[in-house]
Amino acid sequence: MKKVIFLLLTLFLVACSDTTQKAESPKNLLGSTIHIYNDYDEALIQAKEQKKSLFILFSTQHCPWCKRLKDTTLQDPELLKRLKSEFIVLFLDKDDDDYPFIYEVEGVPAIFMVGENENIYTTQMGYRENPRDYIKWFDYIKIENETK
Repeated sequence: MKKVIFLLLTLFLVACSDTTQKAESPKNLLGSTIHIYNDYDEALIQAKEQKKSLFILFSTQHCPWCKRLKDTTLQDPELLKRLKSEFIVLFLDKDDDDYPFIYEVEGVPAIFMVGENENIYTTQMGYRENPRDYIKWFDYIKIENETK
């Protein structure tokens, strides 16, 4: 009986250690490829200087969908390329960071794509898995900016 308990305990510990290794997050291409701002005013200054739009992601520390968005969807190479060339990327904590009241954020994740003059082009509330959805919005914003 002791051998069975010992064997089960050993198998349990081995299984737990494998789970820990699998739970490690993938390489974060977003943070290593693009500068991510965490201050609204600083990001807005950069957007004006570089004549780029803002890509604002509102999240919270304990939001699983926010983490999933950052770890999967926002790791897409084409999406990263477009973010880097066309946007200033700003991540804000809905509960802890300061930002203007024009952003009515009720749930997270919430994404706002905003012009350098703070006009809101589009918003997305909730998690979207497909990076192509964001790229379509980028195309829309690019057309909007070219027609000015």
